[in-house]
Amino acid sequence: MVLLDGIKAVVLDFDGLMIESESIAYRVWCEVLGQYNKNFTEEIYHNLIGRGPVESVEYLIEVLDLPLPPQELLETYWLKRTARVCRDGFPAPGLIDLMQFFMDRGLVLGVASNSPSRYVIEVLGAMGLAEHFGCVRCREDVVQGKPAADVYLAAATCLEVDHERCLALEDSPIGLQAALNAGMRCIVVPNEDLEGEDFSGAEGRFSSLSEVLTALS
Repeated sequence: MVLLDGIKAVVLDFDGLMIESESIAYRVWCEVLGQYNKNFTEEIYHNLIGRGPVESVEYLIEVLDLPLPPQELLETYWLKRTARVCRDGFPAPGLIDLMQFFMDRGLVLGVASNSPSRYVIEVLGAMGLAEHFGCVRCREDVVQGKPAADVYLAAATCLEVDHERCLALEDSPIGLQAALNAGMRCIVVPNEDLEGEDFSGAEGRFSSLSEVLTALS
């Protein structure tokens, strides 16, 4: 059973955990890479989950032998993805109720994401969630992205809560490792594409945010 004893803040990952965006991300990559006649497979996409934006495009340029600079691919992809997720994405089932549960108990909320801050902030705004988060920290806010601890530590500092009193929620092994590296307790709701991955070290593993709420109640 997961307990909130001593916890003052909850820091959540974004894509795949809070927002149902992974299927959109896959389709956008297919569209962008299709312009270069490249076959974007599910296996390649699987290897992107949890990586930061720059790390993702560098990986794609290498494995697909793309004839363009990383910044061009980065900008093209995230412009398309931001617009599409703002239009078609939606909060993960159980997210609103879980957020309310935390806020009713006086816990402050933050976001720690490997995605670009402009994207995260625009999507939070489009879904009416921005006002509930005291802090948003993303890949470009720190020296190293997940699995390094930087983005989680930056979120804790911003929230003015000691990292040991923060509970992290994640959906990927990379994110879990980042939270553990930051000295935080972490519970996971695995991305459906990562069900078979190693989530050792998680305080709890659940199939949905609704199940997380049930376990905490």
